[in-house]
Amino acid sequence: MTPAALDIRVGKVLEAKRVEGSDKLYVEQIDVGEEKPRTICSGLVPHVPLEKFVVSVPSVFPPLKSTTF
Repeated sequence: MTPAALDIRVGKVLEAKRVEGSDKLYVEQIDVGEEKPRTICSGLVPHVPLEKFVVSVPSVFPPLKSTTF
């Protein structure tokens, strides 16, 4: 896979919160310019405080298809 084949988007964090029972996970609502915000989980708790994360503008690598767990 080449870098040109990647779908890289810049998003805006609309909401983020810690996942109950986890020391490492946030669950976020991120606007990446689609009809609805994407729900994304990330293991950034040890690296980024919540108050800084909420005002961030992350790069997002969306999967080819939405995934339901």
